[in-house]
Amino acid sequence: MVEGILPVKLDKSRHYFVLFLFFGRHRNQDFSFMQFNPQTKSLYTSEGKLLKKLHCPLRKEWEDLKVLPERQSRLCEACCNKVVDTAFYSEEALVVLLREKPETCLKIELGQENIQIL
Repeated sequence: MVEGILPVKLDKSRHYFVLFLFFGRHRNQDFSFMQFNPQTKSLYTSEGKLLKKLHCPLRKEWEDLKVLPERQSRLCEACCNKVVDTAFYSEEALVVLLREKPETCLKIELGQENIQIL
């Protein structure tokens, strides 16, 4: 199990969470369905193992982050962390990334293909 706290923001009008993460597969490849509990802001593997409990004191909007050349990530200039869109990543890639860089931030949209909402 990978433990840590990530910046997260629930935007009720756009229904997404901003967290931190990097590394993965293209959106069209097969994915395991990770699980996300919006009440506890916790991300789990498809087998129910906790990947990350999410929290962001900065409350940044995805649209406010600096666009990077790779379309699946942006830069938070307030904290200088890369924010990665988890819709483009497999569960396996997120597990590897969180193991290597637990401070990585991610974006999760409620309703994206590779996430099951609990």
